[in-house]
Amino acid sequence: AANRRMVDFRRDGFDAAVRFGFGRYGDAYVRKLFNEGMVPLCSPRLLEGPEPLRRPEDLRRFPLLHDISVQTFDPDAPTWDTWLAAAGVEGVDTAHGISFDHAELALQAALGGAGVLLGRRMLAQADLDAGSLVMPFDLVVPFGLAYYFVCPQEVAHLPKTQHFLEWLASEVAATFVAGEPVPFVEDRLPPAGGGQA
Repeated sequence: AANRRMVDFRRDGFDAAVRFGFGRYGDAYVRKLFNEGMVPLCSPRLLEGPEPLRRPEDLRRFPLLHDISVQTFDPDAPTWDTWLAAAGVEGVDTAHGISFDHAELALQAALGGAGVLLGRRMLAQADLDAGSLVMPFDLVVPFGLAYYFVCPQEVAHLPKTQHFLEWLASEVAATFVAGEPVPFVEDRLPPAGGGQA
């Protein structure tokens, strides 16, 4: 199941979860999988036509789409102002555009050509791989949130959990960001003594 509600392993009957956040999940076993970053994302159609998006300064002419769901997790998460400052671009009105409190809706708007989204790079990976979204610029602004594998301590060393972690590690290693493989940040298997990573 995919939702924002925290899994209660005992109540909900799940053995493990992948969570997006800071990695603080009580007494659960936690392994960091990979970091996330914010990038401009848009339909490839915006790179064509008489006034295509070519340079960051061109953002002045395009509606900006805002994924404000990340502020739910981290009030200091990067915004368009953060990205534009990192790119050295001034004069873009970041107050205009449409704000979305669900990342999936923001991605759908970008897919539909409604504007340029500052969105979560890894969340958009499948659409980037399919070519239905593009990253018009390479600048990725990182932030403190990441994706974590989480499970109860008592199942962390079971063979099925270790096999799942091995599979997850191989999937993460096969994912590419800006031409570079995303490293599996922690060891592939939990240490024999358990503990929180």
